[in-house]
Amino acid sequence: LGQRVDAEAKPLGSAIRLDDARGKAIEPALAASADGFALAWMELTPDGERYEVRHRRLAVGGSPQHRSIVVSEDAEADARTWNSGATVAFCPDGATVVAWNAEDIDSDASVVRLRRVGVDADLSPSVALGAGRVRVADGRSAIAVGPDGRIAVAWSGDAGFGDSSGVQLSLLVPAST
Repeated sequence: LGQRVDAEAKPLGSAIRLDDARGKAIEPALAASADGFALAWMELTPDGERYEVRHRRLAVGGSPQHRSIVVSEDAEADARTWNSGATVAFCPDGATVVAWNAEDIDSDASVVRLRRVGVDADLSPSVALGAGRVRVADGRSAIAVGPDGRIAVAWSGDAGFGDSSGVQLSLLVPAST
């Protein structure tokens, strides 16, 4: 639940339900813009076997702009993928981008995935960063979007270049830049 408060921490209005999980959501991430807020979090699937990545936008006043949506849905998030560490950032056009760690349980291969979520909650295809060579360490990725739309994603772990651990960075440049 979310609760708006004033400068003295006194409640303003009633509590707002942010997720649909009823106690099965973990690892929230938050981004802010002049138009509102965006949340990303991990939510236990109904079968209790894995976590899916979810997203929801809120207006400046805190009211939800759409139901929570699954962003890891078409991103190889089947029963053999373990998702963790969601993070979110706003794009200059008002869309958001969500990044998370995805590990294949069978092969132990990890990638950092990211997906753009449009203002109206429309989903773009997901993108894998470092596919086949990244081993993400425990923790979450960090994401930032520049004013020109460039997306920077950082994570810790083995990048597959002979290093055992370190901070890794991928910079995605829009095709028009």
